[in-house]
Amino acid sequence: MSNSIKAQLSNKIIDDLKRKINAIQAEELAGKLQLKLTKTGHSLQGPCPTGHPSTSNRCFSINTKKNYWHCFSCGAGGDNIELIKTANNISFIEALEWA
Repeated sequence: MSNSIKAQLSNKIIDDLKRKINAIQAEELAGKLQLKLTKTGHSLQGPCPTGHPSTSNRCFSINTKKNYWHCFSCGAGGDNIELIKTANNISFIEALEWA
């Protein structure tokens, strides 16, 4: 098998994994990551998983309807894979393995 075919297969596997991980409900993922969050409407709020200080401990928000997260203090945010990477301080590949 040629290297380009192997690369295409690897990319397809990674793309499939990304789709599956990002399809997980963010609320379920937050529980598995043991994030201490409070439900507020269509969001979960709490301290940012990056660990920066916050006076309110509510700068971090997960939108449970649209399945993404954002910290209004440090600007970090993204999809489920980024949340896994950030909360666990791990690489992309390690995040795929963790999920």
